[in-house]
Amino acid sequence: MTPLALGIGLATFLYPEFAGEHVALFTFALFVGTAISVTAFPVLAGILKERRLLGTDLGAMAISCAAIDDISAWTLLAVLSATARSSQSWGHLAQSLFWLLVFIVVMLFPIRRAASLLENLYQKRGGGIGFFCTLILIMLLSSWTTERLGVHALFGAFIAGLIMPKEKRLVEETIGKIETLTLAILLPLFFALTGLWTRIDLLTGVHAWGYAIAIIGVAIVGKVAGATFPARFTGMKWRDSLVLGVLLNTRGLVELVVLNTGLELGILSPTMFTMMVVMALVTTFMTTPIVSALKMESEPEQFVTPYLEATGSD
Repeated sequence: MTPLALGIGLATFLYPEFAGEHVALFTFALFVGTAISVTAFPVLAGILKERRLLGTDLGAMAISCAAIDDISAWTLLAVLSATARSSQSWGHLAQSLFWLLVFIVVMLFPIRRAASLLENLYQKRGGGIGFFCTLILIMLLSSWTTERLGVHALFGAFIAGLIMPKEKRLVEETIGKIETLTLAILLPLFFALTGLWTRIDLLTGVHAWGYAIAIIGVAIVGKVAGATFPARFTGMKWRDSLVLGVLLNTRGLVELVVLNTGLELGILSPTMFTMMVVMALVTTFMTTPIVSALKMESEPEQFVTPYLEATGSD
């Protein structure tokens, strides 16, 4: 039982009424399954830090699962973007995916090697305005390339971030330079745009809200059960497994980015977009209260790693 499989199954019932115009069932079903499978990595990290679970075995497991989850989701989103934009033929889609694969290989090897040279330069001379402009330029060129290949620009930005140097001081300084602009201007604009596209007035009557509740239910069951049972079968305690499933159920900003992409590509109708946004909000807001109810913060020692036990760290 996985959220992807449950999402695809649910999408087959929703397709006739809530899919975008001229969208194939395969594209719509795979997108809904992908959207339901998303975990909000930044929100999850914040919850783990707030509950003092970040340095625990459970926290490490949750972060690892979320990272793999998001990489898989972005990869599927790239394929879906190419599929939605390749309206000519399967041959055109195959060509787009081939060049996308070439782009990924180029980014992961020669461009990544060049990025490591930038890291060495940073360690020697520090980060001036020219250095950070170079990082931004790489991101923009990567986004432009994927857009030209028929894949959404977001995937190019994701790949650019993936190949960038991970030296701690460099990451902190880069975040410090762009975080203010992002939080003060870009993020509020994104939420405002998402709010403008969300048409709650389209959810009228028992019929529409029934579908919305069904989507929420499938999303919760798919994520919680899909993580809880495998974790239990691999040796985790039932409560630990349940908390892991609840933590991975948070979707947050990453889900909204995916949904906006689906609406932009014409995969989702405005009504379906609104129902998915409601699902994202409900599943995100429910995470912290449930984790608190399970009283994870009161017994952190049960999940402390051997390293923390040996050093006596909090």
